[in-house]
Amino acid sequence: MKKVFKFIKIGIYLIALGAFIILIIGAFNVNPPKEYCELLWNDKLISVYENDPESFRVYYLSEYEKNYSSEDGKFSFCKVRCIEAAQQWQITVICNDSTVRDLGEKIGSKLSSDKENFTFVLKDQDGNIYSEYDYIYTHEKRHGFRRLVFDGIPRNSVSKLSLCIYYTGDIQNGSLPAKPFVTLSVFNSDLTKKNYLEDDAKHPPKEKTVFMHHDKLSEGTK
Repeated sequence: MKKVFKFIKIGIYLIALGAFIILIIGAFNVNPPKEYCELLWNDKLISVYENDPESFRVYYLSEYEKNYSSEDGKFSFCKVRCIEAAQQWQITVICNDSTVRDLGEKIGSKLSSDKENFTFVLKDQDGNIYSEYDYIYTHEKRHGFRRLVFDGIPRNSVSKLSLCIYYTGDIQNGSLPAKPFVTLSVFNSDLTKKNYLEDDAKHPPKEKTVFMHHDKLSEGTK
C-alpha cells in the first residue's frame, strides 16, 4: 500500500512539474500578432520608397526572427528590420504581465499595464541616443506587444545598437536616469544583415497604419 501511495505522489509531482515546464515554455515562445511581425510603413519610409522604389532594400537579422529574451526574462524582442536608405530600424518588443506586476511591487505602486509605464531608447556604440519613435501597441495573452519604428539612425556609422528600456516614472523633466530597467542588445557588427524579401516589404499598403508617437527626450542622463 505504501508503494502505491509513493507512486501516486511521484505521479502528481511529475504532472505538476510538466505543467510548470509547459507554462514556462509558453511564456518564452509567445508569438506576436501578425501586424507586429511585418514591416510598418510610416510617412518617412513611404517617402523614401516613392523617391526611389527600384533601390529600396529592407534587411533583417536571422538571429532575431524568433523571440530573444533578456537574461532576467523581463522583456523579449524579435523581427528586427533595418532600412538603411530611410535610416530606420524596426523592432518588436514583448513584455510579460509578470514584469509589470514585479515592478509595481518593487516601487510600491499598482501598475495597470505596460502600455504607459515603459519608455524605449536606442543607444549606439558611441553613446548616442535615439528616443523619438513611432509605434503600435496591443495586449493579449498576458503580454504587451509593441512594434517600434526609430528614424534618424546613421546608415553607415552604427556598429552596435542597444535597446534601453526605462520605467517612465524614473524619467524627470525629459532626462533619462543613469541606469535602464532593462537593456537588450539588438545589433552588433558580428551579425549579418540579410535581404528581407517578403511581400510586406515590396510596397506600401493601401491603408496607412495609425501610429502612436513618442517625442524625443533630452540628451544625456541624470
